[in-house]
Amino acid sequence: MDIKYSQGAQHIIIYAREEAMRTGSLSVTADHLMLAMLRYRDNEVCAVLKDIGVDLDHLKKLIDRHNMEAEPIPFEAFNAIRLSKKAIHILKIAGYESLKSESNTVLPAHILLALFRMDFCTGIDFLQSQGIDYDVIYKSLYDRGIITANGTTQTEDDTKKTFGALTDKLIAMMNPESQNITFLS
Repeated sequence: MDIKYSQGAQHIIIYAREEAMRTGSLSVTADHLMLAMLRYRDNEVCAVLKDIGVDLDHLKKLIDRHNMEAEPIPFEAFNAIRLSKKAIHILKIAGYESLKSESNTVLPAHILLALFRMDFCTGIDFLQSQGIDYDVIYKSLYDRGIITANGTTQTEDDTKKTFGALTDKLIAMMNPESQNITFLS
């Protein structure tokens, strides 16, 4: 199965690189992916978080406080910013989340769900301390019609091939010279 990243998901990856630079990091982490989702509030992820009572400004400040280095990375170093192994793993899990919801397109909602499956993300740790976990987010996304119910029947071999293809796409997306990124409207 060919997995695509929606334009919104691709924007999150690009914004996460910019957030890494802003916070002074040469690698994109889980927190940078979360900051990227919070960056522009007019999106389905922020709407769901607001609906369940999350103060988005407080969440952003908390993540910033935990990640801010002394100096931001200059724009000239943009091409040096890379996804951490953990960020790549999160984006692979987002692909799995899309398959679970019977979609071949990774949405920002799938990235949020993938973040809840990881450890050591300041934003997710805070949300979990407030009683907001994977199940709460999943139900909210499902109730809004953003994702559909589980039910993929992919074989283990197909899943391994899909994740290999996801890794290749992620590497291509991080390469500024790449011309083979599939954008969806």
